[in-house]
Amino acid sequence: MLLMMGAIFTAVVGAGGVVIYLNRDKFGVPSVGNLAAVAEAQRAEVQAQQAAQQGAAPHLSAGAAPAPRSLKASAPIPANQSNYRTWTARQDVLVMVDYYADWCGPCRKISPSLSRLAATHGDKVVVLKVNVDHEKALAAAAGIRSIPDVRLLHSGQQLERIIGGRPYDYYESLVLKHASRLPKPAAAPATRPATQPGAPPAAPGGSITPLKKDWLPPGVKPTRS
Repeated sequence: MLLMMGAIFTAVVGAGGVVIYLNRDKFGVPSVGNLAAVAEAQRAEVQAQQAAQQGAAPHLSAGAAPAPRSLKASAPIPANQSNYRTWTARQDVLVMVDYYADWCGPCRKISPSLSRLAATHGDKVVVLKVNVDHEKALAAAAGIRSIPDVRLLHSGQQLERIIGGRPYDYYESLVLKHASRLPKPAAAPATRPATQPGAPPAAPGGSITPLKKDWLPPGVKPTRS
């Protein structure tokens, strides 16, 4: 039994904590979670086809990214092929991608920190969760060889890569370090005050400017009494 488990995955203790190395694909052992994901994808495709035939819009999954980012992403988002490309291409937000597996102990250990990061800095960063058993194409494209593997991206460019577990403060420091890359919010236009400080209130229908006592129009001389 132990030999069989060793053929599936290997745990190594290093400076960054416990790292799990995947061997499942090497031996061609299918993942139960992956089979469930395939079945779910097939059901979603059938539902989308039925909705299209009825003239209704297809239902978006919980992990789908909204077209406009009108609300904060205050919780991690399960990633798939579609919303991964949508989020990582954005310029108005940093994207922290967590490559993990349900059976990975170190992955479960850092999960609360990433959830806290999304809740605290949802205006700056979106946390995407990539299950390497369910989304093998995404994991292969990123060159995942061990988990946990966390990447920080902006506009499709990788800024940081963290192998193994880290405390919350470390992930937060990376977000704050690269937050300057995000566009600044547009400043509200300055408004001019209705009246100058100390000026008398305007009369209804217009304004009256008091004149000096001896003021005369240009070219007019005072008469002598």
